[in-house]
Amino acid sequence: MSKTHYIQTNLEFSIDSFIQHIAEEIEHVEYQKRADNLCYLWFSEASTRGVDITIEENELIEIRNTIMSNGADYYLTNILADAICTVYDGTLLTIDDDYEYTNYELDDDVLKLMAKELPVYTDEQIEKSVFDDTKTLKAIINSQKTTMTVFGPIRTTHFGVEFMNSFEDKSIEGLTKIMHKYIQAVNYNIPNYSYGNVMTTGEGENQKTLKLLTNQVDCLIDKYDYILFQIDEETIYAITNDDLNSILPKQWTRVDEYTIVAPKLNIVEWKNLLQRVYPLNKFNEI
Repeated sequence: MSKTHYIQTNLEFSIDSFIQHIAEEIEHVEYQKRADNLCYLWFSEASTRGVDITIEENELIEIRNTIMSNGADYYLTNILADAICTVYDGTLLTIDDDYEYTNYELDDDVLKLMAKELPVYTDEQIEKSVFDDTKTLKAIINSQKTTMTVFGPIRTTHFGVEFMNSFEDKSIEGLTKIMHKYIQAVNYNIPNYSYGNVMTTGEGENQKTLKLLTNQVDCLIDKYDYILFQIDEETIYAITNDDLNSILPKQWTRVDEYTIVAPKLNIVEWKNLLQRVYPLNKFNEI
């Protein structure tokens, strides 16, 4: 569920020098160099997904947008592609969907590319892409009764059945705006608390992610298999995110299907929460 384009350059491309160029020329662009051949960029306060730039083994430069990208992301893609083509004498390439691959080519993972004019995305293509992404996520969530997690520039955002039910009367256009605002709010508009004590147990398909809540500091709560509460040295309770959502203290704020802003509670509020946790305890399932 991603959209990929490529650039063939006549001049040697360097991620480090390109990052420096972008930082000097474009305002409000943030970036993370995630590997020697990979850089992730986004517009601060605006992007929902950001843009990946990768140097492939064949020296092609890959530019990738992922599902639930918004207009800011596609605009950034256009800027980045134009900059690469200008500075490094490049040609934009796109996958030729009409090319008929031979069995030999399929086995060798051959990718047939063809030249494409800039910009990468027109306004009409951007509008279609953002609405198509919303349709896809809505269909998956409603048909599978599942939660979809969207990885943003800073944090993940969770959309599930409850969210879709809350906005079932909205048009795709209206739902798209709401979902983009949720992603932006989770990434840019909540306190920068730590996620705290997160651990895993088990192996392979049986691996579980656990979050230990201690009420020692302000924290953020994400989606986990189980949330743990240590009652004393020998006793631990375990509940699910859905359980916690049903007993949420009024001082805590849920900002999407599962993300919770959880400031430290006073001792009375904490004990009241533990009392509500007890009948929901599922520690024997771990």
